[in-house]
Amino acid sequence: MAEKFYALGYQAFVLTYTTDLFGMTPLKSQPLLDVSRAVRYVRAHAAEFGVDPQMVLLCGFSAGGHLAADLAVHFLDVSDPDPRYAGPFKNRPNGVILGYPVITAGQYAHDMTIATRAGKDAPQQQRKQLSLETQVTSMTPPFFIWHTVTDDIVPYENSLLMLHALKDAGVLAECHLFPEGPHGLSLANAYWASGEYDGAYTLAQMNDFLEAVRNGTYPLPDAARQALEHLQQPQGKTLQPYEDVAVWPELADRWARLHIKTETEKLHTRLASFLRPEVPSPDKYGIACIGDSITYGAGVESDRSNQSYEAYLQKSLPENWQVLNYGFSGTTLQDEGDLPYQRTPQAQAALKCGARIYLIMFGTNDSKPQNWEPERFSRELDLFVERYRSLPQQPKVFVMIPPACFPKTPGGTVVADISEQTLQNQIRPLLRKRAAEAGWGCIDLYAPTQGHPEYFADGVHPNAEGNRLIAQTIASHLSVCLSDTASHKAQGAVL
Repeated sequence: MAEKFYALGYQAFVLTYTTDLFGMTPLKSQPLLDVSRAVRYVRAHAAEFGVDPQMVLLCGFSAGGHLAADLAVHFLDVSDPDPRYAGPFKNRPNGVILGYPVITAGQYAHDMTIATRAGKDAPQQQRKQLSLETQVTSMTPPFFIWHTVTDDIVPYENSLLMLHALKDAGVLAECHLFPEGPHGLSLANAYWASGEYDGAYTLAQMNDFLEAVRNGTYPLPDAARQALEHLQQPQGKTLQPYEDVAVWPELADRWARLHIKTETEKLHTRLASFLRPEVPSPDKYGIACIGDSITYGAGVESDRSNQSYEAYLQKSLPENWQVLNYGFSGTTLQDEGDLPYQRTPQAQAALKCGARIYLIMFGTNDSKPQNWEPERFSRELDLFVERYRSLPQQPKVFVMIPPACFPKTPGGTVVADISEQTLQNQIRPLLRKRAAEAGWGCIDLYAPTQGHPEYFADGVHPNAEGNRLIAQTIASHLSVCLSDTASHKAQGAVL
């Protein structure tokens, strides 16, 4: 595999990551730490290796495909203690190439892969984290995936689950399903079928492990020892090339050269705001808008500076007020959600900005099946809001009820597994109830958007018209608050 991509013009690296062939001890996050460090290491030494640091692709197959995809969706969760490699996004691959990958811990799971990482009796939350189709966000890098329909070990539905999740999150993806071929096809060409691919090198890890078992360094139960010895015996199986499948490296190369640079540039444009949050002006009162992609302005991303709800709100306010956008796409209020807001640079900047008013809107991403835990959401909501209410400037804090959500197409589902049913039956009522009980300000954005799918770019993210309406709704609620603040300023009060 490395030789093939080297011949296509890439510097190729082979990672030997932590494995446990017999699942004797759950590996937990160690393989993820291994591959994360590998990406960071290659980037840190890019000049030495002759590598473009913005063209680092991660390639994995079967269980290795699960690990590659795991880093792609969880890169923000993996830090590195070594200052030479530390820093957010340094472990984010620019693209991912997967062959017959394990993706899910659900219906189509390859149980051994999941058990090797989490253990056979892993709690549901750990299995959710390893069901990678549920972990995709708008920050996930582009994917190239291929699979054969007749794979009898890892069902091809794994690839389809990931493809649909990537599409819903707006992530570029290309997927090829070939009609025939067993699991483990690798290059699928005559060279692969010959079985003569320098086994002394490619099987080094297996051979070293076998030697450790034989000399007692790594003790194994007798049954496992016999199984390992069996793996070393010739299997008498004749392999055949699959000419249609064998074109996949060229397809992947074309995909990478056509798309990765462009997609990386798009990411950098977004990160300019994500990693450098807005800075408040010292001579103005601040209104800090905190939330997910709705707050960020994902529905009008090409013209956020003019068409986000913050931009429209700014136009309606007196000149001594400044609206600050601290939205971060894909985030949840819950600390155990897909992408907790508290881990983002925006969260820290919002706490330090000195705003007099905070507008907090979460719940849309929290409604996803893998995220929603009612008791946890209620508990963490109180902590989240009080974190801002207790700031030294004693700001006014408003909780905003998320707007309506609609299927992208009639009769379809809401994008990215967002549950309008959970929002309507549980999250919105809970937000209203807690705001009333705790005395928080509350702004309802559901009522004005209910029954108006035309206000949304994709059923979830407001378009320019929707953001204008949201800004008008907010402004009408803030009018008294703005007047009170101006009055206190005239009296010389410190807010």
